[in-house]
Amino acid sequence: MEVRKPSGMLISALLTFSALLASCSKPSKLTVASEPLKDSRCAGANAVKSRAIVEWEDGRISFEEIDGVESFKNKFMAPQIHLIKRVQFDQIVKLHPTAMTTQPESNLDLPTNVLRDWGQRIIEMDKVVPDEKSPPSEKLMQQILDEDSPVIVGVVDSYVDAKHVQLKGQMVFNINEIPENGKDDDNNGFVDDYFGGKFISVPAKAEKRHPHGTHVAGIIAADSGLGPIRGIAPKAKIVSAQFINDDGEGTLSDSIQALDYVAMRGARIINASWGGPCPDSLGAAFKNLESQGILLVVAAGNDGRDLEASPTYPAAFDLSTQLTVGASTENDFMAGFSNSSFFSVHLAAPGVGIWSTIPGNQFVAMDGTSMAAPFVSGAAALLWGLQPSATALQIKAALMGSVDRTPQHEFRVMTQGRLNVYKAYQKLLTIIP
Repeated sequence: MEVRKPSGMLISALLTFSALLASCSKPSKLTVASEPLKDSRCAGANAVKSRAIVEWEDGRISFEEIDGVESFKNKFMAPQIHLIKRVQFDQIVKLHPTAMTTQPESNLDLPTNVLRDWGQRIIEMDKVVPDEKSPPSEKLMQQILDEDSPVIVGVVDSYVDAKHVQLKGQMVFNINEIPENGKDDDNNGFVDDYFGGKFISVPAKAEKRHPHGTHVAGIIAADSGLGPIRGIAPKAKIVSAQFINDDGEGTLSDSIQALDYVAMRGARIINASWGGPCPDSLGAAFKNLESQGILLVVAAGNDGRDLEASPTYPAAFDLSTQLTVGASTENDFMAGFSNSSFFSVHLAAPGVGIWSTIPGNQFVAMDGTSMAAPFVSGAAALLWGLQPSATALQIKAALMGSVDRTPQHEFRVMTQGRLNVYKAYQKLLTIIP
């Protein structure tokens, strides 16, 4: 078998220290770094210099410990240089900063009201999911009740409280695993993944569970029959993969493993409400998910910036099955904190004063594009449940082709509008009669 010889440029890039600082080009144009990038965003304060992410020419991604850079170059990289596509330092990844706008509430009898579920109402969820005031049509109700195979949504985030009263019936549990016994009972390579995967390599100092992941999961699928939160897709199921610690930080390598985990567990939609500065290896992971037909729903970020001028990833990726979501207000304007772009942000969704679940059977309202993204993830799951034969591209087309546009309410996003799940369902019926 002929072995392809590496070019001198590739050897130079991979056998120098700076080869670990791979370029920050968009993932649709992945290339090996050809020149040293001394001040790259991928090599700044976020770099984890004790661990490398290695992309191989055959498409694999591996994670390698670095016990001295020179030793790593000579013993690991040099002997297999012709097999390596890119090497970069691992990176710190953070949740998009969100704000709690109320105190946590534990009253399960607190009635649903206009203020509490304004987001569900403005996207016309009442016309699709039954409630006491505006039940859906008989035909649509039958479709909802006849759903045999629930759509699985992967929540790749911080801790999700699978024992929360409004979530415990909405989770996909790994029944072949014995919970919390410290063993890999089903030999799937993951220890104690009964409640979901856990990929944490950054120790946390916080004493309380971070509320972010549980809040996201509740927006998507909380069971409104057991509390005040109305999940957008009450028939969907959640599979969680925690890679963000209770301080709100994780690593790029952990995020890639978490993404792969929920895909392996059958997620058709993945919600990612976090970001970082460097796209390369994360881009390769997202492209792999795209190739599997998984819908990737991503928060635009909360820096109030244009993603074209100041990209953050995965929000700024340009993938066929991706939806990047900005945040809208109750008055149907773009939230001031929301990142935006006519090229990189696809649509807006409610993201201000959004009530949802948090750990310990509590509830709170939060602001952020992290809240807007699960509105779209839930809407996608609802549509997929009603039209199981749809593809990710068709679901995306329905969601983008049905947004509400209000005169003089400019949304600085690709569709120039805000999510409407009822119109999206009508649109999907024209795509898949």
